[in-house]
Amino acid sequence: MIGHFFTMPPFLSNLRILLMGCIVCIYPLFSMGENSNAASDPDRVFFRDSLVYPSREKALETWTAASGPQCNSLLEATDRGLSLNDIHGDTYENANTQKALFLKKPVRPDRFWFKARIEGFQPVSIFAQCGLVVWNDQDNYIRHTIGFDPPAREALSEFSGKVISRGLFRIYPRTNPQKTFLKLEIMERSVRAFVSDDGEYWFVPGGFSLPRKKTARDFIKGIGILGVGGDMAGKPVFSEWEEGAPGVYQDDDFSGQSLNPQWMLGQTNSGWGRDQVRFEQKNGKLSIHPFSGSDIYLGKENYPFASIPAPRGGDWEIEVKIAGFDPRSPGKWNKGGVVLWWGNRHYAILSLVKDEDSDQIYFESLVMGAKSHFFGSIRTEGFASREKTDAFFRIGKKEGKAFLLRASYDRNHWFDLGKYQIELDEPQVRLFSSGDIQIQYPDEFSFDVQFDYIRKIDGGEKANQP
Repeated sequence: MIGHFFTMPPFLSNLRILLMGCIVCIYPLFSMGENSNAASDPDRVFFRDSLVYPSREKALETWTAASGPQCNSLLEATDRGLSLNDIHGDTYENANTQKALFLKKPVRPDRFWFKARIEGFQPVSIFAQCGLVVWNDQDNYIRHTIGFDPPAREALSEFSGKVISRGLFRIYPRTNPQKTFLKLEIMERSVRAFVSDDGEYWFVPGGFSLPRKKTARDFIKGIGILGVGGDMAGKPVFSEWEEGAPGVYQDDDFSGQSLNPQWMLGQTNSGWGRDQVRFEQKNGKLSIHPFSGSDIYLGKENYPFASIPAPRGGDWEIEVKIAGFDPRSPGKWNKGGVVLWWGNRHYAILSLVKDEDSDQIYFESLVMGAKSHFFGSIRTEGFASREKTDAFFRIGKKEGKAFLLRASYDRNHWFDLGKYQIELDEPQVRLFSSGDIQIQYPDEFSFDVQFDYIRKIDGGEKANQP
């Protein structure tokens, strides 16, 4: 069987010095070259609009000025797409002076994503920005924008007049990109933001939970484009509008010649060291080779991963098997395992860890966002000599928002690594590897983790069933 390699592009490997905080880079397998399978695109597109209209009047049959018809003149129809000719004013807490805000009805009421391409935007004012918006009213919305001076990107929400920002992340190089793709994913009670400079490599500033007792169906009055914040030297042009359905969970034994297109390959913290990362599916295993200096810990995300949506519905349990973990590979605190991830403040991790200082390996659970824990929780079990190469992990959703974490070396004897109440609204399941956190072996870091399968466990299956 031929193995298919996917290597991070080296020209983006120096972002470590410029983008701070937890920002995630994701790139879908189906868009990566000859081995892709676009017909199986998990992000199924069900609506497309080039945003090229013969006139403003024709565009306004679809797009409505949220601030009233007196703002219709701010929308321009060009041969490349829709443009905004004035972005003065803002919607931010008490500053409800927005003008350039145009909305349409979503094709579906929830569980969908929408995205658009933006080009030509050159902000002058420090807070000048443009992007996408999920709109309820001027005190309740989620927006995802690029712009600013110096150039940056931001995901921000306002609920009942209170603003929550997921970080103002500086763009590298320090110029606005010629084109940008923005995407917002709407689940039943949450919204996630994505941004890309080329439509293939996606950064995720974070996500937002909708106000308590609100669902997307209740909250969304429209989705659209906006520009706020002041002066600009180049007008933004919006094009390539799409709306689609998120992917769904599937079991996988990694037996094919290439990864199932439901998977997305990615890396957190914008991806410094990305040129060292490799993903390979070969001989029924998925291998993830991390970069030297990668890690995941309390408040720290800096690792490569393959992700798939978690199962939906009520109670469920998934099992992941690691079939290759070399505990003798060089590197301090090498890890491999599974992450249940909703955002950079809400996740649960099960991992196999190599402790180089004590010549042992052990299981570790790490939880962020659990109730009754101020910052996070860490638990270790199953200390053993560095001889094991296989590991089994189980994460189960029980009783609504309770998550049960377990691990085993042989699938007969299980270690309990905690039961936690966590707000994880339709999370991702991530398979990951990381290591050499002190960057002792940057030129010879050969550690990788091989995953054998991921599958749902039937409710009647016992934990020790072979």
